[in-house]
Amino acid sequence: DDGQSVYVLVSHHGNVHLHRIGLNGEIEQITQGNRQVFGFSLDRNTGTIVVASTNPVNPGDLYLVHQNTGEEVQLTHVNEHILADLFVSQPEEFWFEGVDGRKVQGWVMKPYGFQEGKKYPMVLEIHGGPHMMYSNSFFHEFQLLASEGYVVIYTNPRGSHGYGQAFVDACRGDYGGGDYGDLMKGVDYAVVNFPYVDEARMVVTGGSYGGFMTI
Repeated sequence: DDGQSVYVLVSHHGNVHLHRIGLNGEIEQITQGNRQVFGFSLDRNTGTIVVASTNPVNPGDLYLVHQNTGEEVQLTHVNEHILADLFVSQPEEFWFEGVDGRKVQGWVMKPYGFQEGKKYPMVLEIHGGPHMMYSNSFFHEFQLLASEGYVVIYTNPRGSHGYGQAFVDACRGDYGGGDYGDLMKGVDYAVVNFPYVDEARMVVTGGSYGGFMTI
């Protein structure tokens, strides 16, 4: 309201958070945690903010954030009665080295009824864009695959948002090159580090640019 700052959503390492950016160059992260904030409303008089937010096990709810104290209160529990009776797989984050040493972020989701010592088929999911990113948000398609007994692997190879402009630009003029290499490095990492992945039963799918990358 004083014209000295703006509030924006910032993508960073699979999260999307609300930030305040001042004209003096000061940057303050308002929300915290592994989540994707996809909307917000600011009360200029009180400094409180309502954010709409999702995470990998919650499709979305509203939260009241007290900007001065950092206190956060969940206002809604829209899907609580449904989620209480469902299996929801919690993704586990991992990082691996891409084809030229770049660090690449990924996640793995274990299937319904997971048992140690047992092998499961694996699905590699590739996002569209390519200038977008998989985030710490609820993804029905991934949950459906996990519920059907699949290990789900998804990553943010070069070209993805959330890791700086140089990382975004790294796939320009090279579609199917280094980005493909990053994806395959992610698969190799999964086979070596997740003993429950059945390397004889692996499939790939994706949307838009991700579909192009399956060819």
